[in-house]
Amino acid sequence: MEFFYNKEVIVKLSVILVFILSLLTIIFVLSRSLMKESAIALFRCLIQLFLLSQVLIYLFYYSHDSIKFMACLFIILMAILNTSLKSDFKFTTRDYLIYSIIYLTIAPFLANFANSLMKDQFEFKFFIPILGMILGNSLNGIVLSRNAFFTNIRSNQELISLKRIMGATPYESVRLYFQQAIRTGLTPMLNVLSIVGIVSLPGMLTGQLIANEDVMTAVLNQFIIMAVIFASIYFVTCIGLYFSFSFNLGRGDLHDIY
Repeated sequence: MEFFYNKEVIVKLSVILVFILSLLTIIFVLSRSLMKESAIALFRCLIQLFLLSQVLIYLFYYSHDSIKFMACLFIILMAILNTSLKSDFKFTTRDYLIYSIIYLTIAPFLANFANSLMKDQFEFKFFIPILGMILGNSLNGIVLSRNAFFTNIRSNQELISLKRIMGATPYESVRLYFQQAIRTGLTPMLNVLSIVGIVSLPGMLTGQLIANEDVMTAVLNQFIIMAVIFASIYFVTCIGLYFSFSFNLGRGDLHDIY
């Protein structure tokens, strides 16, 4: 609870609270309901971030390695759960198994790879946020690609069945939709990559610069993060879609799609 005894933090918090209250007053003039919704969102964000800071302090400096491992496992399991909840097509038991294996292997590997490039030795306080960024972006990519892929299959069942009758393998019959789905999943990240450094500065780069990190080091670290995030989206979407189709649809009737 050192947070409450840091004079500098208290001053900064007081200033931002005054700023927020002034902003809410202005919003109130436009809409009382919008002001209420904004106030709840802003103060909930503050409380959540404060609680997060206490959890991270414990994890980084006081917890046993087993607790750190459980924290990573919990984050990954939450990513799997959110992927299933946000998808327009329900997850089967096989889907949960497929994405569990993918998340538990690819995401930690890439997070550790990025951590090793950014720091001379493994540091858990860098590994956790990197893992979170990889999982968050991969989740969005999977949901977008999965929805696009199975929507196309459902809309073109007759054409796919015709290709199968003509001798195409299950994958060959949906190859075009597979490629389109991967592109859909990668599009948000491709858009970010195309404007970074020109239209916007990424949050991580901005944070490092504010923390007086060397500019070139901050830029290199940002590129490393964006590269592993792009790789994670690509591999997770490709592998996930391929095996999801193979295990759920490729061996069964296309009319049984979710």
